[in-house]
Amino acid sequence: MQRFLREIPDQKMAYPVIGKNSEVFAPADPVCIDSSGWADVLTTPGTTTQVYGIAIANETMAAANQTTGGKVCPQLIYPTNVEVIYGSDTDCVQTDIGAKAHFTAGSATGAFVVDLLAGGDGPVMVAGFDPYNESDNDAVVVVFAEPQYLGFVQA
Repeated sequence: MQRFLREIPDQKMAYPVIGKNSEVFAPADPVCIDSSGWADVLTTPGTTTQVYGIAIANETMAAANQTTGGKVCPQLIYPTNVEVIYGSDTDCVQTDIGAKAHFTAGSATGAFVVDLLAGGDGPVMVAGFDPYNESDNDAVVVVFAEPQYLGFVQA
């Protein structure tokens, strides 16, 4: 279900960061810079993980990408002024609008799911739901809160 709400605007490409070995990126995947400095699809959906960029293409890094594999950088845009649609773990309701959330533990490339049940905090803020007026209340529109590239410190 994950996709950009609108065509990607004239969005600034993120500064290139070498992709982690064998990492698979899909459009609208949230990407972080891991503790070793590599671009990595968000794998720790916990509340303190911040998003550096959003993947805009299907790309698979070579097994030795970090060293001899070519040092390819995935195509990323900064996560500001971008609205993304993800599925959610439960139907979204009006009181979820404005809430921060993280992704479920089962989220994977191409299939991220917003964890509305846990609530509280996380890398996204819920901006709306059912964007195409199809009574699809588990289609959640989010914006990214506190992007990693801005250097905010989370408590």
